Amino acid sequence: MRKIFIVSLFNCFIVLLLAMPVLAVKPEEATPPGKRIEERREQIKELRERVATRVTE
Repeated sequence: MRKIFIVSLFNCFIVLLLAMPVLAVKPEEATPPGKRIEERREQIKELRERVATRVTE
């Protein structure tokens, strides 16, 4: 019983090792934090413009 438990843990570990490259984010796909901040600022500007147009209508 104990041997089965150890073998199953070992198998889990191997599966995780094999899955790591799939789960890892590729460096090309990762966006730098500065770019994210710029995108957020653009979204906020767009939202402000929408609100301003609704208020003036």
